[in-house]
Amino acid sequence: MNGLERRLDRMFSRGSLIVAAADHGQFAGVPLGLEDIGRYISEIETLDIDGILLNPGVVSRIASFNANKLLIIRVTHAGSALSGDIGNTKYFLDPEQALRLGADAVIVMGIVGQERDSDALHALSKAVWDYQRYGIPVIAEMLPYRKEDYSSPEVIANISRIGAELGANVIKTMMTANYGEVVRSCPVPVIIAGGEKNRDFFVSLEDAAKAGAKGAAIGRNLFQEKDRTGFLKKVREVFASR
Repeated sequence: MNGLERRLDRMFSRGSLIVAAADHGQFAGVPLGLEDIGRYISEIETLDIDGILLNPGVVSRIASFNANKLLIIRVTHAGSALSGDIGNTKYFLDPEQALRLGADAVIVMGIVGQERDSDALHALSKAVWDYQRYGIPVIAEMLPYRKEDYSSPEVIANISRIGAELGANVIKTMMTANYGEVVRSCPVPVIIAGGEKNRDFFVSLEDAAKAGAKGAAIGRNLFQEKDRTGFLKKVREVFASR
């Protein structure tokens, strides 16, 4: 077993991967619920999650972090919510820097369906193989460029397969109907992006888990939730029953 395999085994040691996504500030600035990012990290690392997803600038300012939790660092960026430019993502953090920050895994963005797909996918594939040279797992967050495609099982299946074909170890992508189509056609584990805060979250989560999704990266549905302990208990129950 090599280092990459060991780290992947650790990521899914409980059978599913539940991650608190707190990297929204890179695009949104100050998201509602993440005004005090340090306080949120201090709370969330004591709860029943497997890891937390952060931007490197925030990681560099954490005084300490629970060593039993996975630290997943975002290593690509695009524009900001001020411009709405999400398409042409750039790869900006190299493996040596991520290792110095203590990364257990990294996440890269793949925005597919735009005029400059080749540039974005080149950045994704370069990051994948740079990091795998150091035995660091790479999660590819695969999203359609057109928001109307977010709910399309066919589109989500296609872009997930693209991420896997380019070498990603895990795919993070949107929840859709007929999620089995997405999971069956993707040769690596798929975890769901938590999406917008809404009342149907657990219905969608259960559907995805039944279809074979291996976990979830949950942002607003968690950091805008008052009872985070109870919320995570319900998430664990969904995946424990599969």
